[in-house]
Amino acid sequence: MRDTVGATAYGRVGDNNDAGMLYLSTSKYKNPAVSTWGADATGPDLTAKGVGNFTQDDGIPLQVWDASDATIVMPACKSGSTSGWTCGVVAADKVAEIVNDNGELLDVYGFHFSAFLLSGDSGGAIVSGHYAIGVDSYGNMSSCDDAADDDAVAGGFAIVDGKYNAEEMFKHGFNLSINVGQPKFAKLAAGQISGMVDAAAGAKVTVAVDGKSYVAIVGNAGAWTVRLPKALAPGSHKVTAVASLQAKGSDFTTTGAAAFRKFTR
Repeated sequence: MRDTVGATAYGRVGDNNDAGMLYLSTSKYKNPAVSTWGADATGPDLTAKGVGNFTQDDGIPLQVWDASDATIVMPACKSGSTSGWTCGVVAADKVAEIVNDNGELLDVYGFHFSAFLLSGDSGGAIVSGHYAIGVDSYGNMSSCDDAADDDAVAGGFAIVDGKYNAEEMFKHGFNLSINVGQPKFAKLAAGQISGMVDAAAGAKVTVAVDGKSYVAIVGNAGAWTVRLPKALAPGSHKVTAVASLQAKGSDFTTTGAAAFRKFTR
């Protein structure tokens, strides 16, 4: 959601459970995104302990490209309905916790990170760059000032991390919704076609040249290149490119919009 609807509040809803509602209109918002919820337009500080400005309708959207394990010292930013968008780093992984799941005490594993988190933030997304790493769950901070304390703790449950992920621990199935962008052509030559795409490293770009298909793998910076087995003959050629990726822990593949181009050699 890109706008605040009604009033925001925080607290607990029966049996120490948090509750929330999110309405998604796929016709209006075609690209899945996590709102930055108050991040500065120039981007948040990814290393310092952040302090939210408690707004949900400020900042820019952030595309989520894939899921990633939470590893120590990696940047970690979270969104939350109480404190907004704050950032820090992962301080500890695979931390054992005991939680009450509908009256049953369960041993679960999460990770600690240094972003500012308050009651009511539970359920918000935790990301590192364009990669989803977890879900807000718990913390020991009660005000903005507490974020500066050395013993301040914010905790989350991992999206993917072997058997220590939220889906496996709580037996609730879900699939991460990701954004795969439309490829952009950078170079069309007789024996090589290259370009860029807003997608995770490892995504597949399928390129069709005059009906023949070739596959490129996206690199860390979004670059992809297809090298043709032989130079194209002189004349006009039609090229299409489409990117796709099966997110980690997901059961389905997300495919982006196709790009079309004609060029003459």
